Amino acid sequence: MAQISRNILIAASAALLLGACAPGDNSAAQTAGPAVEEQSGGYLSEVSFDTDGPGAVIGNPDAAVTLIEYASLSCGHCKTFHESVIPTIKRDYVASGKVKLIYRDFPTDPDIAVIGAALARCAGPEGYFAAIDDFFANQAEIFTGVQEGRGHDVLKAFGERNGTPQDEYETCINSPDIRRALGKSVDAGRASGVNSTPSLFLNGEALKTGESRTAEGLSAIIDAALGEPAAAETTE
Repeated sequence: MAQISRNILIAASAALLLGACAPGDNSAAQTAGPAVEEQSGGYLSEVSFDTDGPGAVIGNPDAAVTLIEYASLSCGHCKTFHESVIPTIKRDYVASGKVKLIYRDFPTDPDIAVIGAALARCAGPEGYFAAIDDFFANQAEIFTGVQEGRGHDVLKAFGERNGTPQDEYETCINSPDIRRALGKSVDAGRASGVNSTPSLFLNGEALKTGESRTAEGLSAIIDAALGEPAAAETTE
């Protein structure tokens, strides 16, 4: 893969190499739990790139709770989290305006994750999260293509599916604006102490418990931040 992204190695700070999905988990072999059907409408269609920050923002700009996720497209845990937790958060909290979600790239390798993040950015605000969904859904296939020496082909195909024609592929992944955006995202993560993905912050506070990586656990944490009562426990 090094030969297909030599230029983009200067895209972000050297910190790109320091991130880690989790010990032994920086692969596409992780199996996601059942995805939760996502509700359309509400604030889910209001996507923008930070004007003064490094992320992609979805939801009510005045929401009482801000959830920041640092993720790497080449991370197996990120795929699982994206497919089994994020749909619930979007449906139950972002769509209703209770939560603003900021997704920030923290690539754990200087090739696949960086190029994927660049191509997702080239999809623009209206196509960004669909591109992220696409990459995670096809993460294993992309990894297989890379391992078989078809890295150019699978990544160009991903870009083309998400609005970047193959003849614009090199321009996209080497865009100075995108390089700066990815560098800002990594630098912001490092400044907040991020050293693995996914890393979560709720209203500026790091969420480090295992429960925060499940739909039920993260929902309970958000409910507490919103001042909403916990679901009543049933007793026999």
